[in-house]
Amino acid sequence: MGISSEDLPSAFTAFFRGERSRSRGTGGVGLGLTLAKRIVEAHGGSIEVESNVGMGSTFLAFLPVHAPSSLPTSSP
Repeated sequence: MGISSEDLPSAFTAFFRGERSRSRGTGGVGLGLTLAKRIVEAHGGSIEVESNVGMGSTFLAFLPVHAPSSLPTSSP
């Protein structure tokens, strides 16, 4: 539970898994946070993590209210 301070800088790196004792069958492949970050950033936002080992992690995604001018917008 939680991400160590040593692992936090790598949390959004593709294929990084902080819990090295897990097998791929039970621990994933290390792409979930990378994909979440890319999706949020593609929408002009940012994502952050706050974590305490033994207590858990909180992920915050910030998205703009209006689409950036570089993204296509749909009209109703």
